[in-house]
Amino acid sequence: MLKKQLIFTSPTFTTINTIMTKSYFSKFLEFNKVLNSSSETENFGREIARLGSFPGDVICLFGDLGTGKTQFSRGFIQEITKENELVVPSPTFMIQNKYKIKEKPYSVNHFDFYRLTHNKPKDFIEECEILELRECFRNDINIIEWPNILFEHKYKHLPKYPLQLHFISTNEKSNDMVDNGHYESIYDTEHQYIHNVVIKIPVNSNSNDDDNTWTERIKTLMI
Repeated sequence: MLKKQLIFTSPTFTTINTIMTKSYFSKFLEFNKVLNSSSETENFGREIARLGSFPGDVICLFGDLGTGKTQFSRGFIQEITKENELVVPSPTFMIQNKYKIKEKPYSVNHFDFYRLTHNKPKDFIEECEILELRECFRNDINIIEWPNILFEHKYKHLPKYPLQLHFISTNEKSNDMVDNGHYESIYDTEHQYIHNVVIKIPVNSNSNDDDNTWTERIKTLMI
């Protein structure tokens, strides 16, 4: 169940369990989703995929290690590709994994920008060019772990309305196991926590912008 919470009117920092998430837009709609296990986190990825995904979509996944970003991505990508047994590892070391979509001329890209250059803007731009990021954002579906760097460097080819999902682990124990966000084959049984996901949709209060299709898509999940 999704619960609509707030419309923020200024950039906001929220600290929950020592994890800080930053809002990079001046105004956005916010919804909340509680995920009680790793399987629910994957299924939520499938739910988002079923809303309809199109070339040019960018989903930004914020959150610390082990908060469910890769699990969400796994469910999303398996649903988009219609391959339920598809192995979807974290792209930490590869930075990008590309998956073909059956009978479609476009792909879904799974990025992890943890290792991109943070303190040298010129190096960052070169890395984006090597990844052909502009073309990916224009022609494919994209899901990004650790996307903060795109906003920090004000990457100009980032779409106007990327969907933001902020993953936060609560202190409540889950009966399911949560895999570490950066090591696919390693499970940490000390971090079997329930996850809270804050869904943020940037909005433009000055116009009725038809480009922001995420607003209507996410609303269909509300009960």
